[in-house]
Amino acid sequence: MKLIGLNKLDEELLRSICSHEASHFLVADVFGLSPKVFVAGPHSGICRHSPGVAWQNGAIAWAGFIGAALLAGEVSAASFNDWLNTTLYSPDGMDKLRQCSEPDVLAIEAEASRSRELARIAFTILNDRYDTLKSFTFELADLSRERFRFNQDHPDRAEKMCLLAQ
Repeated sequence: MKLIGLNKLDEELLRSICSHEASHFLVADVFGLSPKVFVAGPHSGICRHSPGVAWQNGAIAWAGFIGAALLAGEVSAASFNDWLNTTLYSPDGMDKLRQCSEPDVLAIEAEASRSRELARIAFTILNDRYDTLKSFTFELADLSRERFRFNQDHPDRAEKMCLLAQ
């Protein structure tokens, strides 16, 4: 199978999107919420799951942000508290958090009084499943590249975007 190559920036964005969505997926799966994930490319992905209670939705939203940072080496078990303080209390950290999708931001804001607790829950789940997160991220990236290749090779039969993985 021949996979399409991406420029360096798009490859970095693709990995970031894939780690973000894979993180949502893993935490929603731990909560038993039957997640489905789809990554359309370097700029868009989605993870859908059964409805959770507000705190679960908050932890799942935090997971996307934390998982991308975990795989990028920006946070570890030893540095988590400092990283979270920077995220919550510095303008740069809050700007990064606000770059998440609107549903993520809304879920985090809905449980703002429990941010530390929910971020810690998400981090613990992801850190305990680090190898799974890493391999699932690469699997999602490979699937996304396959879609790119198919769409380039068959523009007349290009797959229509779907919200859920098949």
